[in-house]
Amino acid sequence: MTSHQKGRALNIVVLAIVFVAGAGVSAALFYGLSFIDGTNDKVGNTVSSDGVSPSEQDTSVGEFEHAETQPTQLNQSQPLKLEEIVQLGGPQARNTSLHSVLAQADEDQVLDMLETSKHLDPPTRVQTQVIILQRLARINPRSAFAQAKQFDRPRVLQLLTGLFREWSQFDLDEAVAQAATLTGDRKLAALEGVLKERSDLTDSARREIASQLNDEQYAISLITQETINQSTSRKEFGMNQF
Repeated sequence: MTSHQKGRALNIVVLAIVFVAGAGVSAALFYGLSFIDGTNDKVGNTVSSDGVSPSEQDTSVGEFEHAETQPTQLNQSQPLKLEEIVQLGGPQARNTSLHSVLAQADEDQVLDMLETSKHLDPPTRVQTQVIILQRLARINPRSAFAQAKQFDRPRVLQLLTGLFREWSQFDLDEAVAQAATLTGDRKLAALEGVLKERSDLTDSARREIASQLNDEQYAISLITQETINQSTSRKEFGMNQF
């Protein structure tokens, strides 16, 4: 072999060695980077499972809160019974809850609640019955009127006043016509409900209603008292400005 051929062969061998070495380095870098990425993925998975990631913490907390609120929503969809309502803390809480339940009740349910109310303790019984009858008046005023008249004194007077307050709001003429069928203090109780509720009417209109119920003097006395109260309130308000 000539010296030229030997030099050429040597160059080929050197190139082969360089190629193999380069391929080995590339492979090492490739596998090294893959190993690092895999390690980072494992670390990321570990962080997620521990709940450290803020975004995933928010999601998990939201789902947990939703799961806890579901029983409350189910409970809220079941209206309180009358016996439970009257056990609430104060008059405002009881009245608000009672109005809410009655707003969803039909006539039969309202009548059932009225019957149940007859067994309540005296402190809450009358006011509860007034509210129930007022709701019944919105559904069937004549039924409410018939129910109210079945009660004995003195409750019947309070119930009639409350009933006619409600009735006069949406059907004044019919309320006055039905009040005229009553007698004595029952008629007066109905008149009181109408005139106190319809203070938006003129004095002459209120006196005319009272005249139809044979007690114009009551309207005059009520209007006079309201005028005095309004005058007193204005004076007190003026004094408080100084």
